[in-house]
Amino acid sequence: MPTPIVVFEENLADAQVLLKFAEGLRTERAQRMRSERREALRRMWRLSAAEGAQLDRAESDHLFVVMRPGSVFNRDDFTEPALRPLLRQAIVALSAAIETYVSDRAEDFVGEAIKDPPSRLSQVPLDLKTVLEIDAAYTRRGWGYREVLVTHLRQQASPAPSKITQTFLLVGRKIKWSAIDSMRGVDKGTSEKHLQEIYGRRNDIAHAADRVGRTRRVITTDEVRGHIDHAKGIVEALDTHLTNLASTAST
Repeated sequence: MPTPIVVFEENLADAQVLLKFAEGLRTERAQRMRSERREALRRMWRLSAAEGAQLDRAESDHLFVVMRPGSVFNRDDFTEPALRPLLRQAIVALSAAIETYVSDRAEDFVGEAIKDPPSRLSQVPLDLKTVLEIDAAYTRRGWGYREVLVTHLRQQASPAPSKITQTFLLVGRKIKWSAIDSMRGVDKGTSEKHLQEIYGRRNDIAHAADRVGRTRRVITTDEVRGHIDHAKGIVEALDTHLTNLASTAST
C-alpha cells in the first residue's frame, strides 16, 4: 500500500497537469492564421475553399493548435482569461491533495490513539446507537471504534493550518509549525500563512465562484505554481516532522 506522502504526490500531479495545460495552451499570437498556411492545410486535408477559410490556429511557446472547420473551439478559447477555469480547478485539486494527506497520515496513528487515548479524543462524537452497533458487529470492539475515528478524521481534514493541528491532536501528535518553517528555511509563521492562503482561495472558488461581489478574481499561472510549490514543501516537511515525533514517542 502506498504511503500517505506517495499518495499526496500522485494527487498533487492532478494540480500540476491542470497548471501545465493552462500554461501550455495559452496563445501568444492574436492574429488569424496566415492565408498561405491555411491554403497549405486546406490542400493537405482536401478541404473545400469554404472549409479552408474556416481554418484557424492558436499558438503558444509550447503548442501549435489548428482548429478545423466546424470546431467547437476558437482562438478566444486559448487566451489567458479563457483558461483561468483550469487554474481554479488546480487550486481545488491541490486542496484535495493536502486534505487527503492529512487524513491518511493521521490514520497512521489511530491504532496507538485507540490503545492510549489522548485527551482530545473526547471531542470525537459517539452516539449510543453507534456503540450498540459496534457491540453487535465486532468481537474486538476496538476495530469498530477505529472506524469511527478514521471517519471523523476524514471529515475534519482540511488545508487550514488550525484544522491540521486539531486533526493530529486527535491522534496524540502536536504539530510544531516553527519546526516546519525551520525545515523549509522560511520565517516563522510562513507555512501557516501559505496554507491559509490555499485554504482561503479554495473556499472562494468552491463557495463563491472566485468572485468578489459580482467580479471574478484574476488568477495567474505564477500564483498557482507558487501555491503548488508551497504545498509540496510544507507537506514534505510535515511528513518528516511527524516521523520525528513518532520516533521520539517510541524512545
